[in-house]
This record gives sequence, C-alpha cells and structure tokens, in this order.
Amino acid sequence: MTARVFSWDWRGQPDMAAIATAVMELSETGPVWMREIDTASDEYAWVVSAAELTDEQAAHLYFEED
Repeated sequence: MTARVFSWDWRGQPDMAAIATAVMELSETGPVWMREIDTASDEYAWVVSAAELTDEQAAHLYFEED
C-alpha cells in the first residue's frame, strides 16, 4: 500500500504543496483517498493513500511515524 501521512500543529497550517504533490503522484495509478486521523492531541493529521483505509489503519500509520 502506498500512503503518506501529513500532520501539523493546531496553530499552523498544513503543507498544501506537499499534500497536492502526494495526491498527484498517487493518482497516477488510480483513485486517491484521504482520511483524517484522530491524533488525541492538539495536532491535526491526514493520510493520503492509494487504497481506502479504515480509521484504525490510518491511525496506525500516524502513530508509527509519530
């Protein structure tokens, strides 16, 4: 599975250029999915993936990288 996790502090902004690049790259092979991750903190996170993920799968990706 190809996926990229993006996170940012509540005071900041997401890196939209990096997210757009990930969407463009992943869309070359088909549909792209985005899922918000419950970080249980003041941080926001999204996963961009080439396959549809469950909440649990997305959280696992986030917490493994955190």
